[in-house]
Amino acid sequence: MYLHHAYDVTPYREMAEELKVLAITDSLTGVYNRRYFFDVLLREIKHVEESGGKLSVILFDLDFFKVVNDSFGHDVGDKVLVEVTQAVQALIRKDDVLARFGGDEFAILSLGTGVFEAASVARRVEEAICALGKRYGVVLGASFGVAEYIPGEGVEAFLRRADTLLYQEKHKKRALNTSGAGDPT
Repeated sequence: MYLHHAYDVTPYREMAEELKVLAITDSLTGVYNRRYFFDVLLREIKHVEESGGKLSVILFDLDFFKVVNDSFGHDVGDKVLVEVTQAVQALIRKDDVLARFGGDEFAILSLGTGVFEAASVARRVEEAICALGKRYGVVLGASFGVAEYIPGEGVEAFLRRADTLLYQEKHKKRALNTSGAGDPT
């Protein structure tokens, strides 16, 4: 005698899908997380190595974000981070990957894009962030490092180039800062 039991697995499928989303997204902003970014980065580098094409990365972090948290509290700071990610998502293409690396640090993986096009995106992102700061009545900006992948260089060297450029820009802003707004960290 065989007994057949039927189970509704819908709740388990929904739970599995929810866990998948949680594993690849930042819980505050809803954009992708660092882990997912690196998964896509490795896949896209392999694609460029095998098929050619272009791939650029835009690393950025917010300048003077500490002022937002100190002046308005962390709840407002969190709201600003969410609004920053929404503004950035509106400026990038659907296939590009925006990820929050943590705190006020972000990355955009720009598929099929060279360094000049990626730098143009970075300028538009900076303008949007500055405009957001004006809405809150604070100085808010971002420092950027933009690099195009060079076939054969590897992931670490690629990201190190962008990271070095980001910190060079941040250092220049510190040196030029005469506004009294504080350190652009």
